Amino acid sequence: MKNKWLLREKGQEEDLKSHLLNVRQINIEESKSFLNPTKADLISPYLLKDMEKVVNRINTAKYKSQLICIYGDYDVDGISSVSILLKTFNFLGINSIFYIPKRIEEGYGINTQAIDTIKKMGADLIITVDCGITSVDEIEYAKTIDLDVIVTDHHECKEILPDAIGIINPKQDECEYPYKHLCGAGIALKIAQALIEDNDSALFDELIEIACIATIADIVELSGENRVIVKNGLLSLKKTINIGLKALMEVSGINSSNINSSNIAFILAPRINSTGRMGTPELGVSLIIEDDFEEAVIMARKIEELNRERQTVELKIFEEAVALIEQKSKNNKILIASSKNWHSGVIGIVASKLTEKYNKPTFVIAIEDENIGKGSARSIDGFNLFENLLKLDECLIKFGGHNQAAGITIHEDRIAEFELMINEIAEEILNKNHFQRIIEIDSKLKLKDINSNTLKILNELEPFGIGNRKPLFCLTNYKLSNYKYIGKMKKHFKSEINDDIEIIGFNKHELINNIDLNFPVDFVFELEINSFNNKDKIQLLLRDLRSSYNYSEALKIMHDYILKFKALTLAKNQLTKTDKDKKINFDEMLCLYGKKLLIVNTCESYFSLIERLHFYNIKPTVDFENSINDYTIILSPIIDNLDLSRYNNIVIYQSDSFLSSINIESQNIKVLSITDKIIHTKDIVPSRETFISLYKVIMNKLNIKFYIFETCEYFRISELSFFVILEVFKELRIIDFELNCSDGSVSVKTINKLIGKKNLDETKTIKSLDFINLYDK
Repeated sequence: MKNKWLLREKGQEEDLKSHLLNVRQINIEESKSFLNPTKADLISPYLLKDMEKVVNRINTAKYKSQLICIYGDYDVDGISSVSILLKTFNFLGINSIFYIPKRIEEGYGINTQAIDTIKKMGADLIITVDCGITSVDEIEYAKTIDLDVIVTDHHECKEILPDAIGIINPKQDECEYPYKHLCGAGIALKIAQALIEDNDSALFDELIEIACIATIADIVELSGENRVIVKNGLLSLKKTINIGLKALMEVSGINSSNINSSNIAFILAPRINSTGRMGTPELGVSLIIEDDFEEAVIMARKIEELNRERQTVELKIFEEAVALIEQKSKNNKILIASSKNWHSGVIGIVASKLTEKYNKPTFVIAIEDENIGKGSARSIDGFNLFENLLKLDECLIKFGGHNQAAGITIHEDRIAEFELMINEIAEEILNKNHFQRIIEIDSKLKLKDINSNTLKILNELEPFGIGNRKPLFCLTNYKLSNYKYIGKMKKHFKSEINDDIEIIGFNKHELINNIDLNFPVDFVFELEINSFNNKDKIQLLLRDLRSSYNYSEALKIMHDYILKFKALTLAKNQLTKTDKDKKINFDEMLCLYGKKLLIVNTCESYFSLIERLHFYNIKPTVDFENSINDYTIILSPIIDNLDLSRYNNIVIYQSDSFLSSINIESQNIKVLSITDKIIHTKDIVPSRETFISLYKVIMNKLNIKFYIFETCEYFRISELSFFVILEVFKELRIIDFELNCSDGSVSVKTINKLIGKKNLDETKTIKSLDFINLYDK
């Protein structure tokens, strides 16, 4: 199924920054705190239920010289949470150790064997971070051996909560904390905030950096307080004093002064994650709390090796999972792949990639010792994993997670039953519309808009993630050149626009292979800076691609406009006031019934409207005399010559001078509420300087091919103006040309050089355009 593109169009008087804020429903009053949140915007930690109990118990441990064990998870969030509390306790002089379970041997969450180990280590208090909210039995066991437990977690709560000294989780009942989307490290940061009581200290800057990395990595909403954490964390990371993070950035090739949310999501976080995925999460913690740079670099290099190993294992599992799905279940609404040969440490990443590939909820299950399967799931909008897993609780050993991500433990002999049951649930919830990927495009750009100013605006909108997705842009009708396939398997695509701008498409070979790149394309992209070998390049990160609308008919009519002057004048009657008031927007126009005649008055609107309809996979008719489709577009018509009876609705791009010029006795007239200018001679006839510039280009070569849209953008003229220049040069016997509608180009052959100075206003082509001034009368 093809992706559906939705364009959030920018108003004519709206600048790009205002438009991007409006798309995110951020008004002028809110924009200051959104663009520049400070640490003063952090919420009081004492609004979290049980925070006072937790602080008191930690202080008791300090005063009694008791040992606290921080019990974490093996992902970035868990590793970061442990590191935040270790640094905080070390600063406050509190005795502390940490314990992170082995992913394969122990699995997620608290287990009784670990509790016994921690007791033997001499601990008096366990503080869980990023886990524990569903560990009712395990925490009950800890009480029997005189171990106090504090639970700090951000995962969804079940009906029964553990009987702990205190529970810090904003999602629990009766917690009045106003922001519910903190990750585990965010909650650890709140505990540190309550204990340190100084948001401006150097230590708190370090802690907010660590929480920033975890918040991005854990894919939680980047709104509200999470935005405060990440925005300030990114600022602090640019000049970090954390030795371990400095070393990791250096080894990873990141310039700290340019660090952004993408660097963290795709470079730093996967490396920290690899320590847990490959069985050594303590290495991640040790790096973050390390004080010696040389030692930190050694650790960072080990992590780099683990990450490469993780990538190899992950690719193998992904390819095997795809083969299984293609063979047996790709038509199911929920995809499930399982194997005894998979490493459970990387199945979460594989599940994410499979969900991205198929746009369906996906479970990947690694079957381990005693035929126990450990699974990781990722979902799409419309299917809440946690809520639906609750319905299958009896089928599972245990589970936990969120709306979009979850983990399960299941007996191998129940996987088939689970697959059947969860697909039965999906049949009631999901329909084909859920599986069509919607690509929301923030704005259409022209090549000249891709510059440092646009990047500066994007930098202000950072950080990007859920709740503030990275803006998507599109270029339309662009002819790709200088492209090649790169990478070991030639699965990546690269094209150079110029020395400063490049297009890169990772794993887009299947998409690109289905498109003829000899013709213009429309493509959707993210915009970013790529720093390599001390050189910065603007990079267009390809997200989707499709063939452009075939403008052959439209270009021919545009050319005919100049040659045959079809649009001579308008009727002199008036449109009634009642009809004028029937204003609609573009979405309302799409909902009109029957055949629609769309009247536009400029080249810009003509092509813009064609492109806008193309976004919705609507192909309009542009040849009025042979109108067959539901949509017909016509440029500046002679209203009296039109047979309007065959249309159910007539839609006019708003133009006061146009509306006051016509009278159509119809109740079906609609005015599209987008301002459109009337064509004037001064708009069509280019300046003498433009004539000279194009003449010089032509004279440099005997034969030259111009791609019309790119040429018009380069010279900043309309398509009509371009045809005027060509017709004038043809009239002066300087050139001959042939219009190639199939690829939107003109082949120009030089005949003679111009001798002497010519008065272009005296040419028949320009003289005959004078009557268009009748539009002004």
